Amino acid sequence: MTIYLSIFIVLLTAIGQVLLKKGAQLNKRLLLNKYVLLGYSTFIIVILLSMLLMRSLPLKYFSIIISFSYPTTILFANILLKEKISQQTLLACLVVVLGCILFNL
Repeated sequence: MTIYLSIFIVLLTAIGQVLLKKGAQLNKRLLLNKYVLLGYSTFIIVILLSMLLMRSLPLKYFSIIISFSYPTTILFANILLKEKISQQTLLACLVVVLGCILFNL
């Protein structure tokens, strides 16, 4: 259950980020935009699920799992928003994930 919830939280975080980005790109009122509202609603769900996950998982492992939301968000932005991924972005993402893993060993 813990691993599935972890994966779901990472994916939901990336989806929320992409929804906010899509909403920010529209030329409508920012707060009344359906993408922005969906993005923030997604983050509320992520917060509640994260609290549930932290009950059964030590914080040091939780931070490692959450660090995978960065590459997932970059991947989703590339696929859904057609954003280009630079070598700098990939390197920075790798540094963040490896840093979280090494710091929490």
